[in-house]
Amino acid sequence: MKFNKEKIDKPKKIVETPKVGDTKQKIKFSFFPTRIDDKIIVWFEKYINIYEYCVVEERPFHKMINVTRSIYGWKLKERKFYS
Repeated sequence: MKFNKEKIDKPKKIVETPKVGDTKQKIKFSFFPTRIDDKIIVWFEKYINIYEYCVVEERPFHKMINVTRSIYGWKLKERKFYS
């Protein structure tokens, strides 16, 4: 049995690619002791991870010796206590 269904076109979300130097923050909750600095350890508290988009590593490109390829990704820049 077929029903007449109209296909509804949903607007597609535009995914922006990050640029080198962009930062993002994530608020996290620590269930276990987590070291933020040399002196600060949080437990059962919120903290903020700040990530920066940059070159994570460089690998040889197709096993060529002199040509390298940069791999970009989010790298942890800083941890802060959430107050």
